[in-house]
Amino acid sequence: MSSIQDTNNTLARSLSELLALDGNPVAVKFFANDYEMSQLMRFRVDRPYAICQLISDSRYMGRIHLAIGNDLGLCWGGLVITGFADMPANVKDGTRYAGWQFLDEQSSRKFFESLPRLPLNHYKGVLIAPLGKCPLEPDLVIIFGNAAQMTALISAYAYDKGESMSFIMPPTVGCAYSIALPMLTKKPNMVVPCNGMRLLSLPDNSNLVFSMPFSEIDGVIKGLKFLRERGGPSY
Repeated sequence: MSSIQDTNNTLARSLSELLALDGNPVAVKFFANDYEMSQLMRFRVDRPYAICQLISDSRYMGRIHLAIGNDLGLCWGGLVITGFADMPANVKDGTRYAGWQFLDEQSSRKFFESLPRLPLNHYKGVLIAPLGKCPLEPDLVIIFGNAAQMTALISAYAYDKGESMSFIMPPTVGCAYSIALPMLTKKPNMVVPCNGMRLLSLPDNSNLVFSMPFSEIDGVIKGLKFLRERGGPSY
């Protein structure tokens, strides 16, 4: 086990023990060039998936996945929010989701115009893995949990900052707000799993999703330990 993976494993065990997690915390790592991915090709998926499916598989089954370009083609959302592809025309113009997800084309178009997305064609691939098995320092860590576990996470993030947290919870394309948004803002976000995520990755009915930049993980773990030792919010 590499020193980086050993560190990630220690962090994953700390999160799992402090929060009594159901499944693994999940690491997400983006790659801007082929060289960075060259040693990880054995983890490349063998057919198209939705990005939320890969996250769920890493969470529950402990598997590592490398997805490049159209490997995320089962759902347009994962392709677009990672910057692997442009938004489909009938999503961009509001027609695909009008009349069922949104009232009309105008409301649909308004939502998708503001959808967080990584820069088009900036990244070539993404590694999704259980944090404890991730061989590289990830960009993000994603944690699934119930409301009580989320309260502990929010409190741990804020305990040394003295500030409240604000979250953006979308009606659809939850991956944009659990992956692209924290990548762009460098701040955590929490979302309710969207309908697509519920259909494709089968989260528990009580699950919320907390996603944070990897740079925040040490502080959050310190906060969780502080709160548990001092009688603050914990799980």
